[in-house]
Amino acid sequence: MKILSLKSLLFVASLGFMITSCTDDGGLTPGENGPTVSLEAGTGIISADATVNVGQEFSVTVKAAKTDNDMNTLTIEEAGVKIDATRMDVAGNPILLLNADKTSFTKTIKIKAHTTIGEKQYSFIVEDASGNKSTKSIKITTLGTPPKITLKSADAVTVGTSSLLSNAMLVEKGTSKLKTVEVLINDVSADKANLYYGDQIQTAFAANPLTIPAADADKFDNKIIVRTPATAGNYKYTFKWTDESGLNTSQVVNVTVGTPVSMLEGVLLNQAGPAGTGGLDLDNGAGTGSTDTAAEIRDMGINNANPASTNWKQQIAGINGSVVKYIKKGANGVPETFSFANVTNKEQIVALFAQGTAFTKTDGALSVSDVVAKDDVFIVQRGTKYYLLLTKEVKIVNNANSDSYTFDVKF
Repeated sequence: MKILSLKSLLFVASLGFMITSCTDDGGLTPGENGPTVSLEAGTGIISADATVNVGQEFSVTVKAAKTDNDMNTLTIEEAGVKIDATRMDVAGNPILLLNADKTSFTKTIKIKAHTTIGEKQYSFIVEDASGNKSTKSIKITTLGTPPKITLKSADAVTVGTSSLLSNAMLVEKGTSKLKTVEVLINDVSADKANLYYGDQIQTAFAANPLTIPAADADKFDNKIIVRTPATAGNYKYTFKWTDESGLNTSQVVNVTVGTPVSMLEGVLLNQAGPAGTGGLDLDNGAGTGSTDTAAEIRDMGINNANPASTNWKQQIAGINGSVVKYIKKGANGVPETFSFANVTNKEQIVALFAQGTAFTKTDGALSVSDVVAKDDVFIVQRGTKYYLLLTKEVKIVNNANSDSYTFDVKF
C-alpha cells in the first residue's frame, strides 16, 4: 500500500475545498461538479444588471447544462425568496426539468419586476439529482413615475358647516395604473361616510382608502365630494392617489368651514367732540352719539384735569349691554400665530370671545380699556352678536377734540 506524503494529503484536502466553494448555494457533493448556468444576451433580453420601470415585464434567457448528474429543477428567486409563478410565464416555480432538459436547456422567461422603487437581486438556481446547485444572479433596479394630479377647482375655499364641497380634478396614471384614493383631514384619514366618488353623492366611499374602479385606472376626470365638519375651523383636505406600484401623489385643498364674515371700516370719534359723536355702530360703521342705543362701543372723552392739548383719555368701553375684551397673542389660549386677517368665519369670532382678556380698569360704572394703540385687537359681544376689531389708526389732534380711532370690523 502506497502511503501519501503529508504534502500530498494537504493538496488533496485543498482541492476538495476549492470544488466545494465554487458554488453560490448549497455546495457540491464531494468529488462532483454541479451544473453550468449562464444568462444569455439577445435582442430584448436582459443578461446583466439592469434598470426597468416598477412592475415592468422583462425577459431573461437561462442556459444550463449538466456536468456529473442530470438536472432536476430551475428555481427563480427575488431577494432570496421564490417568485410567485403568476409573475412569470412559467407553469410553476421551481420549474421541473424533464426529458432532454435534464441534460441541457435554454429557456427564455418573462418576469414582472418588483413593484417598489429600488434594487433587488434576481437569482436563477439550477439543482441536479445529487442536490448540487449552481446560481447566476443579476440586480434589477426599478424606477417609476407617480400619478399626476391637475386640480380643476379652487385649492382654498370657504364653505358652511356640514356642507357638500365638490373637488374637481384630473388624475392621470404614471408608470402604473391608479389603485386607490384616500382622503385625509388634517393628515388623519377621513370618515368614509362623508366622502363621495364622482359627481353624485349616491356613490359613497365603501372604504377609505377606496379602490379605484377599473374604468378609472388610467385616468380619473371627475369629482371627489366631501361633507365638511359640523365644527367651524380651518381644515386641510389631502387627496392621496396611489398606483399599483405603491407610488403616490397628493393634492391639498385648504377649507375654511363656517359662515363667512362681513367686514367694514368704522371711525370712532372723541366723545368730547361735536354733538352726536363718541359712539360707534359696529353693524354699519356709522358714528353715533356716545349714548345712542345703536352703538356697541364708545369713546371715554377727555380728562379735564389734564392740559387741553393732551387731555384725550384715548380709552374705549362697551355700552348698551356690550362687553368688550382684548384679544392678545399668547394669552388665554390665543396662539402666538393669531392674525386678524386669518379670521374668516363668524364661528371663529364667537369662539374667540372666551379667549378674550377682560378690561381691568373702570371709569364710573364702565369697564374701560388701557390707552388704545394701533394694532390693538378687541372683541365685542352684544346679545347674540360678536364683533372683532383691529385698530388700524389712532389719530391724535392736539388742542382739539377731533381725535379718532379707525377700526376694521369683522362680524
